[in-house]
Amino acid sequence: MKPTIYDVAQAAGVSIATVSKVINATGRISDKTRKHVHSVMEQLKYQPSMVAAALTGKSTYTIGLTLPDLANPFFAEIARSVEDRGHEHGFNVFICNTDNDPDKEVKYLSLLSQKRVDGIISATRIQNDQFLKKLIQQNIPIALITGEMPTLAVDTVMVDDYLGGFQAGNHLLELGHKRIAILVEDMDNMSNRERLRGCK
Repeated sequence: MKPTIYDVAQAAGVSIATVSKVINATGRISDKTRKHVHSVMEQLKYQPSMVAAALTGKSTYTIGLTLPDLANPFFAEIARSVEDRGHEHGFNVFICNTDNDPDKEVKYLSLLSQKRVDGIISATRIQNDQFLKKLIQQNIPIALITGEMPTLAVDTVMVDDYLGGFQAGNHLLELGHKRIAILVEDMDNMSNRERLRGCK
């Protein structure tokens, strides 16, 4: 049976309130007591419950990341960077691959909300702005990568596709190439149109 906060308090000879303060790094606790409680937690292999933390409105130290295609090297690099940076700050990252499926996207965003993540980073082109509005109303911080939603006040990190296309075309010209082919996957995609425009 998993040890509880009660077991830690009893083994350490302190109150449950003291253990709670040590776990949450709040209140005035002496270094000696703090170290003693941490030592007992390690001995008992006690892990604070993330669910309990979420229910009391505390941080769960988790971030949700939605990606359209994890197999795409661009998005794999984003995932790695978010995970590395999150780890630096003590956060775990839930990575959700949506396969560019709007229904799967809503399902994952709903799941992340239920898991009480501390924030969501989305690199998918969110189709359902109404669902996103609900998440914002729940005070879940949201940041968008590579796609903007002008109708909502959310932080956004954009890629300058026009400049990227210009730099790619310019690089080939500087190497002396004159006959340049441009392959575009989907001309309905604004990013692709901007890259083509920049390259031209």
